[in-house]
Amino acid sequence: MRSQDSLNGAGPSRPATFGAGPTLPSNSSMDEKRGSSSSTSSESGFRALSKLLAERNPPVPRASAQPILPLTQPIGNALNEPVQAYGPYKPVAVPPVNDPILALFTNLIMKHGRKGDAQRAIADMLAALHVATNQNPIDLVHRAVLLASPSFRVISIVRGAKRMYAPRALLERQRIHQGIAWIKKASLKYEKRLHLPKRLAKEILLVLEGSSEVFGWVEERHKVAMVNRANMKLRG
Repeated sequence: MRSQDSLNGAGPSRPATFGAGPTLPSNSSMDEKRGSSSSTSSESGFRALSKLLAERNPPVPRASAQPILPLTQPIGNALNEPVQAYGPYKPVAVPPVNDPILALFTNLIMKHGRKGDAQRAIADMLAALHVATNQNPIDLVHRAVLLASPSFRVISIVRGAKRMYAPRALLERQRIHQGIAWIKKASLKYEKRLHLPKRLAKEILLVLEGSSEVFGWVEERHKVAMVNRANMKLRG
């Protein structure tokens, strides 16, 4: 006799099973496991290769780059910063292209615009000083010029029928100019058969010895300035 379910058109009922066997994994889960295992093996191989290359070729340490000044910083501040010195050399030890005292000396002895002749005369003077003293001739010229340079100049001021003198301090270039002019003037006392370079070298040696007449002119200038120091504020 058929059951009511079979009469209603439903299939035969299956008995419930207890303790079913293990379920098989799906295809998608198996693909994920395969991909993870392959990626793990490739990463381990890459790490081993990179470790081997690092042992054979160790990395070279790179020098630390100096910081670059930002664009917002003014250029004046960057120029005022002290220059970093590398090695035993310092920026202050670099000599100038042209010595200022020798350049002024050359201009003062130049005649008719012949600067080449004046430069050759200065070179001959330096050579004569080096032969006579076996020292650096440029340092000798600097010392002689500074010793022969006065610190003041005296100007005359006329007030009515009275003439007064007022001292004025000289700038560094003015002092050097006056010292060179006095050395050149004192060298004219030698006989004219001596060339100008030898006369200048001889006078420079006298200045260094303290026996030149230039010191008399310097002392006289300073005495006049000291006597008339009360007129320093007068304006002509």
